[in-house]
Amino acid sequence: MYMNNYYKYLPVSEVDKSWGLYVLNVGCTRIERSQVYPPSNHPAHHYFKWDEGRVFDEFQLIYILNGEGMFESKSCPLTPVKSGTLLLLYPYEWHRFKPNDETGWEEYWIGCKGNILQHIYKHHFFPKETPTYHLGTNESVINLFTDIIEHTRLEKTGYQQLISGMLLHLFGKIFSLSKQISFDKKNKHEEVINQAMSLMHANISSCLSFEKMAGDFCISYSLFRKEFKLYTGMSPHQYFLQLKLNKAKIRLMGSDDSVKQIADELGFESAYALPLIILRGRSACRRAYVELRGISKEGNVMVASVVSSRHFLLMLSNNISAAVLPISKAGCEMVVKEGLRMDAVSRVEKATTFISFGIFRPVA
Repeated sequence: MYMNNYYKYLPVSEVDKSWGLYVLNVGCTRIERSQVYPPSNHPAHHYFKWDEGRVFDEFQLIYILNGEGMFESKSCPLTPVKSGTLLLLYPYEWHRFKPNDETGWEEYWIGCKGNILQHIYKHHFFPKETPTYHLGTNESVINLFTDIIEHTRLEKTGYQQLISGMLLHLFGKIFSLSKQISFDKKNKHEEVINQAMSLMHANISSCLSFEKMAGDFCISYSLFRKEFKLYTGMSPHQYFLQLKLNKAKIRLMGSDDSVKQIADELGFESAYALPLIILRGRSACRRAYVELRGISKEGNVMVASVVSSRHFLLMLSNNISAAVLPISKAGCEMVVKEGLRMDAVSRVEKATTFISFGIFRPVA
C-alpha cells in the first residue's frame, strides 16, 4: 500500500493542556531512495541537518517501516534502524536520524506534550539511553498511528481528548510489546509463570508454598522468584498477597462480616495477619470515594484507600488489624470493634489523627 504524504501542526488550547496529554503534530511520509532528508517542505522549526542534529521541546514517536537507516542521540550512540523500529525522542535531548540512501523508508510520527508524559518519563518506563524499540511490522501499532492521523484531518470538537487517549494506548502498547519481546528472547519460563498465576487465582483461600510450587515445575525457587518478578513486577508472595487483599476489599464492601471471618476465608492465620484497618464512618465517609496514597511518612501507615462510601482501608507496616468505628460528635474518638491488641492503640490513634488533619475528617 502506497503511503500518501501528510503532516499537520495542531492548535492547542488551555483546556487541551489541562487534560494532561495533548498532540502537537502528526504526519506520515514516504522517503524515496537517495531523497534529501528531511524533505525540503519540512517545517522550519523541525528541520535539521545531519551534521548538526536537532533539539526541540516535545516528545515524538516515529515509527519506521519499509526501509533502514541510523539514529543517534546524546544518550544513545549511533545505532542501525531496521524496518519496524520505533524511535522515541525526548524534550531537550539532542538527536539525529536518517534513512539509508539505498532503501529510503516510510515513517509515521506524532509530537506530543503533557504532565502524563513527564510522569511516565520520570518513572523510567522509556529511558533516554534506549530510545529505539524494534516492534516489527505491527498492525495494531500502525492502526493507532493512522487513526490518530485521521482524527486530525477534520479536527472535530473534542478530538484532542480523543486522540490523546489513543496516544496513551499507543505508549502502553509499545511498552507492553517491548517487554514481551525482551522476555521471549531472554528466557523460556513464560508458561511456568502463567501456570503459577493460575494456581494462585484458583487457590486464593489457601496457603501456598512457593518453594514447593517451584519444585513441582522442576526449577529452583530463586530462579522461579526472579523470573516471576521480571514478568509481573512483583514477587510470587507479593502477587498472591495482592490477590487476597483485593478479595478482602470486595468482601468488606459487600458484607458486614468481621475482619476475623474474612481473614479465615482468605487463609490468613489470624485477623492480625490481615494487614487492614477498617474505618466505618458516616456523613463525610459516605461522600468520599477517592484513593489516598503515599502517606508512609505518618506513623506506621503505609497505604490508605477508600474502597467504598463506607469503608476505609489502612495498611500498616506491622500487620496489625482491627475494625474501628467513629462515634457521636467526638470526631476522632474511636471504639475498637474487633480484638485489637492494646499495644497497637497508639498506632491506630496516629492513623486516625492523620486522617482527621486534612486528608479525611470524620464527622458525625
